[in-house]
Amino acid sequence: MPVAVQHIHGKSVVSKLGRGVYTLVIRVKRQLRKKIGKFGEYVFPPGLYVYIGSAMGEGSTSLENRLKRHFSRNKRLKWHIDYLLCDPSVELVGAIYALSERRLECELSKTIAQHPASRVIVRGFGSSDCTSGCPSHLYKIELEIHDLLKMLFKCFTSVDVEPHWIGAKNHKTFVKE
Repeated sequence: MPVAVQHIHGKSVVSKLGRGVYTLVIRVKRQLRKKIGKFGEYVFPPGLYVYIGSAMGEGSTSLENRLKRHFSRNKRLKWHIDYLLCDPSVELVGAIYALSERRLECELSKTIAQHPASRVIVRGFGSSDCTSGCPSHLYKIELEIHDLLKMLFKCFTSVDVEPHWIGAKNHKTFVKE
C-alpha cells in the first residue's frame, strides 16, 4: 500500500501506512523491576532501548495502527512490549518505520544485535515465537540518542528499506521530520 503524503502547514503528513517494519525508541528513566506477563519478572537498567516489530496485516494489524497502538497508554496488555510501555517511568521517544512487503523484523533485529553498543537484557523478549534465532527483539543501546538514531537509520538502509522517523510529540498525525 503506498503512503499518502499531504502537505499541511509546511509539513508532510503521512497516512494509510500498510505493511512494514518498525523500531520503537524507548527511554527507561530509572531502574525498573517489571513483570512481563507470563514471561517473568526482569530488571531493566535506566537508559535507551530499541524494540523491533513488524506489521504485516491490514486494519488493526497495519503498520499505521500498530504504531498508534504502541503510542497509546490505554490498551489491553497483550505483547511483551505492552508491559514495559505502560510503566510511568518508561517513555516512548519515537519510532522509526519503513514500508515493506517483506518480513524484515528478524533481519533488522540481528543487525541491531551485532552493534557493539547493543545489549540483550531479556532473552526472548518480543521474539518468543521467533524461528530465526534472534536473541531478543528488545535491546539496551549504550549510545546517546543522536547516535542511536543514526545507527538505526543505517540498520534500516542495510536491509534495503527507507526509514522514516515519528517523534512522540507528533505521532498522532504521523508527521515526517
